[in-house]
Amino acid sequence: MMHERRKKILMILAMAVPVLVWRVAALTRNMPSAAQASAPVASESAPIAAPTGTAGRVAPEDLKALLVAQAAIENQPWGRDPFASLQAGEPEPPAPEATPVAADVTPPSAPKLRFSAVSKSGDRWMAMVDGQFLGVGDEIEKGLRVTAIRKGSVTLESGGWRFVYELGNDMPTVRHAEGAP
Repeated sequence: MMHERRKKILMILAMAVPVLVWRVAALTRNMPSAAQASAPVASESAPIAAPTGTAGRVAPEDLKALLVAQAAIENQPWGRDPFASLQAGEPEPPAPEATPVAADVTPPSAPKLRFSAVSKSGDRWMAMVDGQFLGVGDEIEKGLRVTAIRKGSVTLESGGWRFVYELGNDMPTVRHAEGAP
């Protein structure tokens, strides 16, 4: 019995060691040297160094294109699809404005929900609420429907009231829904 166990362990090691060696070699090949890693990062006001092999000169149109591409990448949202093409300056839709509510109307208590994540795939937003992936129009429970999902928030409506849950907040913002009696 012990002999078979040792044999299995040796077989696993024999298959795993070459993969580990290959991976470590690939990582060390792509790592910067100690001098490059400790070099200070250039600030925006510092001149940009020319790429090696260009004799110290960068064409202005190449530099401008590089700066535009860098700005486009820096302005991308965290939840973007990494396989989607870069879309420069995609504006976030404006948040709906609250409508005035009569002073004697008290909002209902907000549903106890756990809003934990938001993701965007293409042009479709998804939110994870109570462990379920939901899209706009989905119903969580009877009368409680998802009406909007944005970066960092999900909006639910029920009985003429709008509940806006934001990531990191346990309690939602409660508003009177537009067009409700």
